[in-house]
Amino acid sequence: MALSVRFAGAWRAVKRFSVGGVPVKRISVFRDGQFRQVAAFTAVAPLSATKDVDSYGYARTARVTTNAVTIAASGGAPPYNYAWSMTYADTEVKIDTATAPSTTFTAFVYSGTSNGTALCVVTDSAGSTASVGVNVSLSSSFRKPGGIEP
Repeated sequence: MALSVRFAGAWRAVKRFSVGGVPVKRISVFRDGQFRQVAAFTAVAPLSATKDVDSYGYARTARVTTNAVTIAASGGAPPYNYAWSMTYADTEVKIDTATAPSTTFTAFVYSGTSNGTALCVVTDSAGSTASVGVNVSLSSSFRKPGGIEP
């Protein structure tokens, strides 16, 4: 049996319920001389997110793509949404799949290494968020013709 509350003029299903920070497992009412359960809740762990690896790439050409990084979300209220962004980069880095749990990074690097940091923010269906930082390193041995660096 689902429990709904009226909030801001609309009826909304209750997914989690606590009193004084303590999760409530069930709600019962006393009617006709006995207790009757009107709602039951399951414990939900807080939303968390972890990465499998940092992201590294090497190429002998100027265009370098890293290995895939995957974010694992757990707890909270699925489904999850993913939003990747670059928080720092010493060159322009493209996030290849910005709204999926797994992505790679691509940049043009000339004879050297470019470093950066990416952030993945995971949001569950209840609006809770968790974030994970990922180190991004792209290296290339490519030199422009004539040895001219950009």
